[in-house]
Amino acid sequence: MHFRKKLIVTFSAVKSCGKKSLCKLAKLTNYSKSSVHRQMKTIENRSHISGSQFFETEEGMQWLRRLVLASVLIFGLHGNIGAGVMSSFFEAINIIAFIGLSESSVSRLKHKMMEMLQVYQSELQPALNQSALNLNIVTGADETFFERQMILLFMELSSGYILLEEAATNRKASTWDKLTVTARQNFKSVLCLASDRAKSIIKFTKEAKIKSIADLFHMQQSVVKLFRYAFASKLKTLNKSLNKAEDELSTLIKLDEKHELIAKQEKAIKAIEHQKNTINIGQTRYREQLKAISINTHPFDAHSNAKTAEVLSEQLNNSLHELRSIAKDCSISDGKKRLNYFENHIPDMVRLIALWWQWVESDLKRQSCSAELIIWLKTRLLPMLYWKQQIKKSRANQSLRDYYKNLYAQAEKNLRNDPLTDKYLSDRWTSWAKDFVMKFQRSTSQIEGHNAILSERNHCLRGMSALHIKTDVVLNNHWIKRDDGKTATERLFKFKPPDLLQWLDDNMPELALPRKRRKNLKEFSPLLSTALAA
Repeated sequence: MHFRKKLIVTFSAVKSCGKKSLCKLAKLTNYSKSSVHRQMKTIENRSHISGSQFFETEEGMQWLRRLVLASVLIFGLHGNIGAGVMSSFFEAINIIAFIGLSESSVSRLKHKMMEMLQVYQSELQPALNQSALNLNIVTGADETFFERQMILLFMELSSGYILLEEAATNRKASTWDKLTVTARQNFKSVLCLASDRAKSIIKFTKEAKIKSIADLFHMQQSVVKLFRYAFASKLKTLNKSLNKAEDELSTLIKLDEKHELIAKQEKAIKAIEHQKNTINIGQTRYREQLKAISINTHPFDAHSNAKTAEVLSEQLNNSLHELRSIAKDCSISDGKKRLNYFENHIPDMVRLIALWWQWVESDLKRQSCSAELIIWLKTRLLPMLYWKQQIKKSRANQSLRDYYKNLYAQAEKNLRNDPLTDKYLSDRWTSWAKDFVMKFQRSTSQIEGHNAILSERNHCLRGMSALHIKTDVVLNNHWIKRDDGKTATERLFKFKPPDLLQWLDDNMPELALPRKRRKNLKEFSPLLSTALAA
């Protein structure tokens, strides 16, 4: 029997029968007297700690175990907190007398927990594979670079479920194909793949026969990189020139110079102010176009009517023309052809609109829906749920959030006032519409966000091993929850797997016992040693 269980039995005997002699306690517990003596000394030595009476019981020890496992999982593995800091935390809350939680013990516990997470994944995988057979997924792909390694990331965008996260020596199309083939074959089909349109990924999608679309995140990023610092830099230069020109004008006036010189200087000041005004107007126009690009790239227009690929193409090209006009008016040089990148990816971005409507119509046709129901779904239910989803996605931008709230309010009013709503509105069609709303993924911002998490983790861990990377995948898929209270696994596969923390509590081995410290250990002094070197 484990020493910790013996302690619980002995403490329970003392509590129920009162303090007895070692001989009587040994008979009650069926342990030897020497064993009971050691247990009593252990209990006595930590009896001064607040809560010790509870921690000596079976319920108290279970509570402590769960506390330690939860702390290591949340702070150590998810939060990247080091073993030394966690050991200090456990010492501060006075539980190191009950569980061995030195820095080395915590480090071993973290490593063991990472290994057990892989066991959890392997046990869950057959059920996931079975559920995946009937799923069509929308994916995204990207790579992220660290000092000594490159990690390829392949994600299901609507749920945030990571299909592949693995270190690789290169990012060739053949590498992408080899590493993702198992994940792709598990699902019914891969509807499309969004990316930054790197050459290797384009080649990979062609060979794998996957529809490839552009990513709005990288398209907007190309615009932002061109204009991000240009306006501030030009305004700073113009302000310096304006201050200098005004000082010179003041000097000319004080010296009572000729009227022609003063007029010339005033004209120069007006020219600088005109340039400043042009830059300020250009900055406002640039921000308007960034917003326009975002609010136009949707499958519905401002009146919640279905948008065609041709309409979106025209809108994006109009924004491109305006951005080039701004760059010209403000004398901003596009040396790296950022706007050319935006222009080249418009057809690939527009393709998403056509694809999405094709998926919707194909599925409705498969279900043999009536013309009346199809019109109601496409013009009433889908736009209402779509704008509702956009409100959640635009939390960081109040202007966009207000815009989407207005569109949602109007779409909800249209749905409520439609006479067909009472006839067709049901949980079945609401669930169907939500699934298709989530399939419209115009950006890989989920992947970029996860890349940032990986960068932080790589910095904290001073590099990531293969086990660290696998642990990150398990935590992302089965532990981290969004505002809806669901993990990525629940969102994608529509079933709730065993709770990760409870599984660890049930399957992790016994935690280490507290360290046995020697008492009255004299400090070693080489001068007092009996054996000295000659």
